[in-house]
Amino acid sequence: MLSKFYMNDLGATHFILGMEIKRYCVDRKLWLRERKHVERALKCFNMQECKLVKEPIIVGMTLYVEKCPKAQEEIEYMVHVPCANGVGSLIYAMADTRPYIVHVVGLLRRHMSTHGEKH
Repeated sequence: MLSKFYMNDLGATHFILGMEIKRYCVDRKLWLRERKHVERALKCFNMQECKLVKEPIIVGMTLYVEKCPKAQEEIEYMVHVPCANGVGSLIYAMADTRPYIVHVVGLLRRHMSTHGEKH
């Protein structure tokens, strides 16, 4: 005996895989946003009050190994800072809807194991 499966048309998709979808049919444009993911990540790292900037990094800024913590006190403090989790959240956002942060995320990834306050 075959069971019957019915499909219902629920209309256009507005939210999928954590991304909000906006369609502008007249202009033939499609916008993807991960606002909830970004807000959740900011809240997780206690950065919900951070300032918005136009550029993700200051022009000419570089991160050096010399800026990594050297004193044992600094190293012990930075062990408890979840740098890898933060960079992972940025990688997730970068891969889907925020390609303009690729350079910054690449810089941060290089210093995940020896990150300091300046990083």
